[in-house]
Amino acid sequence: MSEELYAVFIFGVLAIILLALDRMYRITPFLVREGFQGFGIPGVRCGVDLPPCNFPMRCINGFCCDSTKTQQLIDRNPLPVIP
Repeated sequence: MSEELYAVFIFGVLAIILLALDRMYRITPFLVREGFQGFGIPGVRCGVDLPPCNFPMRCINGFCCDSTKTQQLIDRNPLPVIP
């Protein structure tokens, strides 16, 4: 295998590892914190062409969410809003 192909292969493997780590450490905790989880499994998808949610959950914005508890929005951008 030539050096160029070896370098491309290494960069590809590193990119896939970084994407998996990003999903594990940044995206999944955000989904759990926002309430997008179903029975301990974060990110259960639902919708028109997907299976429906189990009973205590409802389909909200494409994810199964517990509709009995209200979700408090997280202020990620604390800029003042002036009318």
